[in-house]
Amino acid sequence: MVDFVANNGDILTAFVVPLLVMAYYYLKFVRRMDLLRPFRPISRMSVTHLSAATISRDLLPRFNPHVSKDTVIKVVGGDGVYVSGPHGLNWRRGLNTWLRKGAIVEIVLVDPTDEVWAAYSKLSACSDRLRLYRISDKKERHASLVRKYRTFHPTILRSAEVKLLWLENFHPPGCHTAYDIEYYSSVLGTLNEEDFGEYQRQIDELIARSVPLKTDLHAMAA
Repeated sequence: MVDFVANNGDILTAFVVPLLVMAYYYLKFVRRMDLLRPFRPISRMSVTHLSAATISRDLLPRFNPHVSKDTVIKVVGGDGVYVSGPHGLNWRRGLNTWLRKGAIVEIVLVDPTDEVWAAYSKLSACSDRLRLYRISDKKERHASLVRKYRTFHPTILRSAEVKLLWLENFHPPGCHTAYDIEYYSSVLGTLNEEDFGEYQRQIDELIARSVPLKTDLHAMAA
């Protein structure tokens, strides 16, 4: 009987201890993400949550029906590698659709590669309604902003009739898939106006401290 308990105790320890360790580090990771996020929405009860998503497969279908001439869309896009990835064509077509409808699209990239910046620059050359910005931690005063937005990517859509908020809570650099996504919509009644305004302010602050494409091109040519 003692041997049976001892043997089963060893088995229990072998399974339970690793699970407890994993749970500890997961909770530690979640806590870290909360500290890094610039702002967390107040109302989360009716949020649409996705465990994993891509911008062309999951964001575009939700945003497209609400894009019109008076629409403004602001995207924080991390390193932007998606534009040149396997689904990059769908994303580029989606951007062109928004621009053809008359929307203004502002995209901020955090530490993009030269290849990614060149790809977005080509898109921007086709329309003055696509406005590109980049920010990097090469300047010490930008280090805290880069840490916040390297993996946390908010996107907002605003028009006279609709407001949408898309939050990618964890989007690793170099990865085409984002994780732990929250989607809020004024159409669905899940969007808090104060939350939306705070994220819009945060993105506008990031844009104000970023380098616009035109300024960057002039610097490179000088």
